[in-house]
Amino acid sequence: MGGIGSGQYQGNSNWRGGKSKKTAVQVAGSGTPQMPEDLDKEARVHWHRIVELTQGVAFEQDSNAIAELARLCARQDAFNTALEKDPLNESLNRTSLAIGRAMHSLRLQFGLTPRSRQILVVPVDESEEPDELEILQRSFQ
Repeated sequence: MGGIGSGQYQGNSNWRGGKSKKTAVQVAGSGTPQMPEDLDKEARVHWHRIVELTQGVAFEQDSNAIAELARLCARQDAFNTALEKDPLNESLNRTSLAIGRAMHSLRLQFGLTPRSRQILVVPVDESEEPDELEILQRSFQ
């Protein structure tokens, strides 16, 4: 009857099980991250810093993840202030560690850790002249 298992689509590389092929822009994203209106004052400071650091890597689709990272950074600041006053408070220490783990996982997504920057692929403008480091790296490939 022409279903998936019938072999009708065998050899047709454009057939994707009813799903259309996505363009690079649909997969990678486009636009710039939009700050949510409900972000508090402390998180807004972190938002701007994160967007600046992720310029060219973060897109409009990443707005919620960046907002969550900004909120976590603001919470971490508050916990650090509280821990300065009471460094032996076990509850504060545990919560601070949990926030740090959550922040780390979000930082990985945006290439904000040394390890994640190693595997992050950023488009290169071929019209630019390669610098000395790029020339050296290409010689080892």
